[in-house]
Amino acid sequence: MRRLLALVALCLAVSLPAMAQPLVSAEWLSRHLTDSDIRVIDVGRSAGEFLSAHIPGSAFTDYKKDGWRVERNGVPDVMNTVPALESLLGRLGVSHETHVILVAQGTSAYDMASATRLYWTLKMLGHEGVSILDGGLSGYAQKKLPLEAGPPKRIEAVAFAARPSTGLSALLDEVATGSTLLVDSRPSDEYLGINKSDKVQRYGTLPGAINLPLVWMTVDGKGFFRKPEELKALFAFAKVPASGRQIVFCNTGHTASLVWFVAHELLGNSLARLYDGSLAEWSLDPGRPMKQIVVISM
Repeated sequence: MRRLLALVALCLAVSLPAMAQPLVSAEWLSRHLTDSDIRVIDVGRSAGEFLSAHIPGSAFTDYKKDGWRVERNGVPDVMNTVPALESLLGRLGVSHETHVILVAQGTSAYDMASATRLYWTLKMLGHEGVSILDGGLSGYAQKKLPLEAGPPKRIEAVAFAARPSTGLSALLDEVATGSTLLVDSRPSDEYLGINKSDKVQRYGTLPGAINLPLVWMTVDGKGFFRKPEELKALFAFAKVPASGRQIVFCNTGHTASLVWFVAHELLGNSLARLYDGSLAEWSLDPGRPMKQIVVISM
């Protein structure tokens, strides 16, 4: 009997955030909108878009302007400092008891990456209670579920104390060793070296990297993630193992977060990590090698 009571007590002690699933459906969210521990955060849209329509009770954050990512040592869009992020989350009313639901626009894999990037950031800060709305706001609206307009409701600031994790990111020195499988999540034209982002100094990819474009991860490159069996098949086609040590990168750690999310959270590869600085950092030093697979003579 004592053992049974202890087990019951343990189960009761496990909070909802500790049991949070990586993805939640629109139907699930609509049933839990009024739960006291839920905080819906609208991310990746402009303030004007939020004002025109959002999920009832949502908080709003500007992914590009609110300080989630900053320039450091000449590298754009890397994760901000822990104190800055603690302050930002506190202003959004997030405590360690909060189950955060991240809602992107849901019209493309690229905007869904705004949600996966913040998901990774929260996990880096040790917050386990975080999920992403599958399909984003567009998928929610397709279900004819209620929306509201106007400014977000006033949110009472709380204290958020990070418990930083180091097992989800990879730093430049480790990438440079070449001892871990490298996964390039960018479009194939950038991987091949035909085109490049303005934030990357040179054409090409990291030597030995395998290409797994982020748009493969969602249905028609939009807001709904593919089923696990489909994702496993796509990983296999790209010759990227669904398990084992791997480092996912892109230009600035944005699109890479979506492929990391699929590998680590949906397929359960606990050894998948994200290279935050990505090629924006790597390409700064001309001495670091890059491979241009297709060279176009002008």
